[in-house]
Amino acid sequence: ALIQVSAWETFGLPVLEAAACGTPAILSRHAALPELWQEAAYFIPEDSPVGIHRAMEALLDPDTRNALAAKAFFRAQQYPWSRCARATAEVMRTAVYRRRRYGWLGRILRR
Repeated sequence: ALIQVSAWETFGLPVLEAAACGTPAILSRHAALPELWQEAAYFIPEDSPVGIHRAMEALLDPDTRNALAAKAFFRAQQYPWSRCARATAEVMRTAVYRRRRYGWLGRILRR
């Protein structure tokens, strides 16, 4: 399992990479992780050693681990690299457009 209990995680690329390999994740309930991974990860209520320990014990059960791994793998398929590339290209096109159209004001509008 991947254990990621960061307090300020945005998207969680390591979680996505683990999920794409069918690896279940143990995550904290901070930032965007619960919204993105929903039922496809094991969430601990607090960033505590006891919570991590309980999650690891739960994943020792093969049925629990396999079910969570399957959900994680399915969820990872919703975030292909092609989607990331399209979104990144769109942000870049927008930035170039604003800079050309508005000049110095474009930098302010991007904020």
